[in-house]
Amino acid sequence: IKIDNSDLRKLISFARNKKNKLKKSRFCCHNHIKDKVHEMIIYHEKNYYVRPHKHPGRSESAHIIKGKVDILIFNDEGKILEIVKLGDKTTKSIFFYRLNCDYYHMFIIKSRYLIFHETSLGPFKRNNIKFAKWSPLNMTKLFQKSISQKIKNYENLQKKK
Repeated sequence: IKIDNSDLRKLISFARNKKNKLKKSRFCCHNHIKDKVHEMIIYHEKNYYVRPHKHPGRSESAHIIKGKVDILIFNDEGKILEIVKLGDKTTKSIFFYRLNCDYYHMFIIKSRYLIFHETSLGPFKRNNIKFAKWSPLNMTKLFQKSISQKIKNYENLQKKK
């Protein structure tokens, strides 16, 4: 499988199509849903909600191709343990991150859009994803406000260290 800039343009075009209500798209680079390794090139718009979730007993990695994102890492109660700031090579930020532990995590997309290469263990099964009970199914203003406050609290604690 080879992916170039014209493929990324197709990925963006598909996501921005009026019929695509979720405004996201992905190229699956693995052959089958039952494969032991899943690799995907994923596109998300800035305000796309990645609900806090974890993959018990599994690792997941993200390599940023285009854009910037903060990955929020939470404990089981929803306290932020870490904020990993990632960006593509033009941002001079960290561009690769692998989460090896069973922590809840979510993306806060900082750029207009984000394109990233995700690798995770297969086979894919919905019940391998555990969503945080303290997170809503869809983003709400109240939850957004709560996350913003948690980020401020985390950043204030980091300044004191």
